[in-house]
Amino acid sequence: MREGTLHLATASPEIIQYIKELQDSFQARLREYETKYQELKERYDLLIYKRFARSAEQVVDDKQQSLFAEEAGQGSLQNLKPRNRRYHPIPARKPGVSL
Repeated sequence: MREGTLHLATASPEIIQYIKELQDSFQARLREYETKYQELKERYDLLIYKRFARSAEQVVDDKQQSLFAEEAGQGSLQNLKPRNRRYHPIPARKPGVSL
């Protein structure tokens, strides 16, 4: 056996109790850090979702008419008046060439 190793069978009960307390304390802190990690990971995932994903639950503003609503399509097309404007084409010229 190695020098400096402790055999639990020959150790005093106080040392065994101290080792068990250390082990329990370590396990409790480990569980605490794991729950903290899970909480931070869920928060991070939520922030990433909010930052980059578009929410499908966006509220549609009732004041703004929808493009595909039946009410918007019937009344708005009848109110349009034709415009009589003439547009003249602009001749395309190459740069540096004069006419």
